[in-house]
Amino acid sequence: MLSSFCKYAPVFDSRCKRYSFYVIIVFALFCSLYITSRSYGPSSLMSIDRETGARTEVEDPNGGEYESPQFAAVGMGNYSLWSPSVSETQLQCVSFDDMMSDGQRYRFDINGSDVLVFLHIQKTAGTTFERYLVRQLNLPQPCQCWPKRKRCTCLRPSGSGHWLFSRFSTGWNCGLHADWTELITSGCVDKFLNRREKRVTRRRYFISTMLREPVARFISEFKHVQRGATWQATPHFCNGRPPSSEEMPPCFNPEVGWEGVSLEEFLNCSSNFGFNRMTRMLSDLTTVGCYSRSLLDPNSRSALILESAKNNLRKMAFFGLQEDMRRSQYVFEELFSLRFNKPMVNQMEQSDPAEFTVTQLEHIRNANRLDIEIYNFARQLFYKRFQLLKAKDSFYELNMAV
Repeated sequence: MLSSFCKYAPVFDSRCKRYSFYVIIVFALFCSLYITSRSYGPSSLMSIDRETGARTEVEDPNGGEYESPQFAAVGMGNYSLWSPSVSETQLQCVSFDDMMSDGQRYRFDINGSDVLVFLHIQKTAGTTFERYLVRQLNLPQPCQCWPKRKRCTCLRPSGSGHWLFSRFSTGWNCGLHADWTELITSGCVDKFLNRREKRVTRRRYFISTMLREPVARFISEFKHVQRGATWQATPHFCNGRPPSSEEMPPCFNPEVGWEGVSLEEFLNCSSNFGFNRMTRMLSDLTTVGCYSRSLLDPNSRSALILESAKNNLRKMAFFGLQEDMRRSQYVFEELFSLRFNKPMVNQMEQSDPAEFTVTQLEHIRNANRLDIEIYNFARQLFYKRFQLLKAKDSFYELNMAV
């Protein structure tokens, strides 16, 4: 119709051509939107069997109105939460229970395609443990380290491929102090290694971390921030994006920093990432809509985050306690059949609660009640694991004395 009009109206020829161009663009956009709606309609959501990895289509209970089409609804109590597609990293995680149930099948094979992934939570002796991993392990081919350089190259004895994903080996390639959501849920580790090694390989992942008594950890973080640290480069990615300023309002002006902050200021910022840091970093935040506070009431959100953190601790091959470095070393060595060339020792505690008033300490405990719960759970689980390994070790006294 436009072409006919232009034919008999030469005066308007240039204008008609412009209108024709706009009509074509609008039509193309409409077709694109229609195809997308067909691809991501309500019936295209996937339910994933975590045991087998099998994917089956499920109906979206919200009629397809949820913004993230890769999420599938999962019933939980009296409400629904959203669970992401299971990444290759999640599917191939080897747990402590796996290693204990079949030591031959699930033993860590540094010569194969197994990868030890270290999740580094701030102020938990993670730096100490990671340094031991790259500098103090007795290996056929030790990590190659250089003076005045933090990072080392840790290749398999065959020389091809990485057996360790950590700050001091591969670097912060999934983000500064990347959490479970960024490392594991997103599949970042697997994607990075595929790129680095220039090949797609089916790997097994042995997730590890260190934990610390929550009040001491929080005080240590507060003092670290008071001295000028902020970790503001941490992206906190979840479902492909960082939290918005509405979801997590900044506690300080990033151009100024937070050096010299008082404890009262530190505690009064409700969006302080230091609160319940261990629980948050161990949990899969996609199960609660990432950093959005509008999807769930606070109690339900906290309960889900805590349960997710507990489940992920169970999935881990290893976690240690800063307060018991020697037993942490023993558990690691027995599980991985690797030996450090010098013993770990408990560090001098620099976070003295006696510096603070009873009221301040109570405020710290209230702000970190999820971390207190996860730490109590972790301590029980850790010593249960320790006893299981000790009972199987005919040379326990000798191994602990080394």
